[in-house]
Amino acid sequence: MYNQEKFIEILKQCQGNLSLNEYARISNVDVGYLWRIINKKKNNPPSPKILEKISNTSKGITTYDELMEICGYIKLTGLHDINLNDVEIIILNEMLIDYKNYLSQNNTIFDKFNEQKYLKKLPDESKNKVLIAFRRNSLDLILNNQNKDTINDEEFKFVSEDDAMYPLLDIGDIALIHRQDYIEDGATLLISMNNSNTIRKFILSEDSSYYTLTAMNACYKNLNINVNEINKIKILGKVIKTENMSAFK
Repeated sequence: MYNQEKFIEILKQCQGNLSLNEYARISNVDVGYLWRIINKKKNNPPSPKILEKISNTSKGITTYDELMEICGYIKLTGLHDINLNDVEIIILNEMLIDYKNYLSQNNTIFDKFNEQKYLKKLPDESKNKVLIAFRRNSLDLILNNQNKDTINDEEFKFVSEDDAMYPLLDIGDIALIHRQDYIEDGATLLISMNNSNTIRKFILSEDSSYYTLTAMNACYKNLNINVNEINKIKILGKVIKTENMSAFK
């Protein structure tokens, strides 16, 4: 939802002691447009391109990410372990806005949505970061669009960030997770490890000295972790089903 009062407050902070004409020239935003916003003659939020201009000339008062959220476009989450620069955030928001519109046209999840159209605008070192951020943030859009599958406080949906469990769970597929912070032998668990979220099956060794974290995809190596070092991994929950079938039950 567009927080008009908050946006006007930030806009005035960015303007500072400048006249509106001076600020319009510096920010490269039409002075009449700015006047209508400040005087509440325009109730719709500014476009992302205008927000980009305002953030770029704000001298640290605000960010493009903050303005996008205030204006009700996309609330970015799950970026605590991904350091995105301004250009990467702009591309990410562009992807999410277009994906939101894409879903509203009753398209199926990720079916034919051209991610490369956006990623090709970025250098190679940025592409994977933005793709992971897109996968994480697209989940809320998917759930809002589907408006089905009742989920209580004990469960949540997770968009797979890798293909370690392929063919059962590919990148972008959704798994239903039951919240828990402990290991069950033989269970398939969502974990946080090495600053990323992934899914593995946990198998306890015969002598109970280590767990083998098993991936279905042969391209991924199985990991052996000593039970005394298991606290290096954060258990987020147990996978109870995938989007298309209850494959993990």
